[in-house]
Amino acid sequence: MYDLGTGIESVVCDNPADQWNPAIDGNRVVWQDRRNGNWDIYLYDIGSGVETRITDDSGYQMYPAISGDRVVWEEYRNGNADIYMADLSPEIVPSRATVYLKAQVIGYNLPMNIEAGFTDKLDIAIAALAAGNEKMAVNNLNAVIKLARAQKGKSLSPGRAGELIAEAQMIIQNILL
Repeated sequence: MYDLGTGIESVVCDNPADQWNPAIDGNRVVWQDRRNGNWDIYLYDIGSGVETRITDDSGYQMYPAISGDRVVWEEYRNGNADIYMADLSPEIVPSRATVYLKAQVIGYNLPMNIEAGFTDKLDIAIAALAAGNEKMAVNNLNAVIKLARAQKGKSLSPGRAGELIAEAQMIIQNILL
């Protein structure tokens, strides 16, 4: 990625496997990636610096495109080419937003014990949402907010702490709708 304003070039993905067919919309870059032995679709959020695997099917997922919160790609899951889509809108499905929030936390490279504090609570929230236990999910997301406030200016920059808090609050609001 090349910043025209600063003249600084930076790598979006430095995995040694092949990465092809990048596409960008706003702060999100998608591409097909062969790091897992077959082609999968990955996304990089320029604003947060978080990389997320979008697909994990054993078939080939190729030729991604992105527009807003939607990613589309060609997939050979059924022996022929089909078109699939992922909607990245966190307000659509709280469980998907919680998984994305966990990926953000992992991308922050926090000290192991701090990261585990966040991911353990997010794993419980994800499992609770899958089981239909919204109260448990909300309680664990509130615990994530509390931990983010406690780590603000310590293990987390104020900006990242604010992002985590805002994301967790948005997920809670969507659960309670």
